[in-house]
Amino acid sequence: MQPMRLTGFCCVGFMCILLVGCIRAIQDGDVPGNYKAVADWGSSALALSKDHTFRQTVRPNSGEIKRIEGRWTLVGASGNSRNASITLAPYLSVTHDKQGEYAPWSFFSIDHTGFRGMEIAADPGWGIAHRK
Repeated sequence: MQPMRLTGFCCVGFMCILLVGCIRAIQDGDVPGNYKAVADWGSSALALSKDHTFRQTVRPNSGEIKRIEGRWTLVGASGNSRNASITLAPYLSVTHDKQGEYAPWSFFSIDHTGFRGMEIAADPGWGIAHRK
């Protein structure tokens, strides 16, 4: 096989692998990990564990540190569906207008963001999301 054809074949194969990774359904095993959200008012770190527990630390620019622990659940991730949501309960809100305020539970979309990346929407209108 000629070097140019081989290079082209490898590039097409790599693109297919990336595409399949981005469009497959989200599974429980994809979710655990460390996520971070950054906003103009501060930041939030979210550590999701395999046992469906999580720890969240919110650091507003004011310097106050807030922490909470809870449980997470993946919702709607079945079959070939790429659409999934996640509940976090309890939760410290990271929206633009509720900067670290306590919420008894939350419900957000969760999506693949490329090769092994994940994103949990927090306030899409302000571009705030927890990213892995």
